Amino acid sequence: MKFIEYKNVYKYYESFCALVNVSLKIKSNGVHALLGPNGAGKTSTINCLIRKEFQDTGHIDSIIPTSSINYLPENPPLIEDVKVIDYLKFCRSLKSGKEFIGMQELIGRLELKEFENKIISTLSKGNKQKVNLVQAFLGNPKLIILDEPNTNIDPKIIRVVRHIISELKSEVSFLISSHQLLEVDAIADDITILNDGAVLFTGSKNELLGNKRQIRFLIEEQVDPEKVMSFFKDNQIEEFSQKENWFQIGEIKEDETSSLIKEISSKIPVCEIYSQTRSLEQAYFKEFPL
Repeated sequence: MKFIEYKNVYKYYESFCALVNVSLKIKSNGVHALLGPNGAGKTSTINCLIRKEFQDTGHIDSIIPTSSINYLPENPPLIEDVKVIDYLKFCRSLKSGKEFIGMQELIGRLELKEFENKIISTLSKGNKQKVNLVQAFLGNPKLIILDEPNTNIDPKIIRVVRHIISELKSEVSFLISSHQLLEVDAIADDITILNDGAVLFTGSKNELLGNKRQIRFLIEEQVDPEKVMSFFKDNQIEEFSQKENWFQIGEIKEDETSSLIKEISSKIPVCEIYSQTRSLEQAYFKEFPL
């Protein structure tokens, strides 16, 4: 189901074109990630959607009002001279509808319970970001936009945030801008890659990763690695890597994987051998060497 659609969107800042003919679709429910280097146009894409800024040409069609959007910017403002709990109660009062996850539950899961009566200005950067994340999940929004949500927070809380997103994405749509490819790989359903304001790719994560797989194998200690090299040469395998006795072959078509594994196993003494899909990071840098 179409939820939000950008159609040939351009955005200028004086003579600089920040968005160049941007067209993409965000589906109802699920996680859509915006990827790209600094200055790629990710924040401008978000700003035009929430009407913080307006595109110069093109259209953004949306079935939801901005009042049904929760937005966490990259550098969010905070009222710093109040207690955490009072600030969050104030944020909750601005949001309508029965909340998906209660405020106290979010405070507990994001490990803010011991800080809820602290003045916000006394908190560390990481705890301030956790306060921002709690307010981003409050209420009953139809879309939650998170711009670099994992800034300053530790790996444990990053994992908690990932789980919360996974729980909610069947009820809420997410638009997430991030530089953390591993996190995007873990949670994204759809991906748009931007560079210099233009869309390089938009579609499902599966479409981006394609039907390519990798084969990893560990040779027995007594095997001369040159035997592996000869095998690669005979089979015209040029894309591989080696770390000690581990070898990895990249970009194998899925329907060719089983036969190649059998051939390796029959000609090279191996301790372990398996195949795996390529990661988002590998696909990102191979297909779009920005």
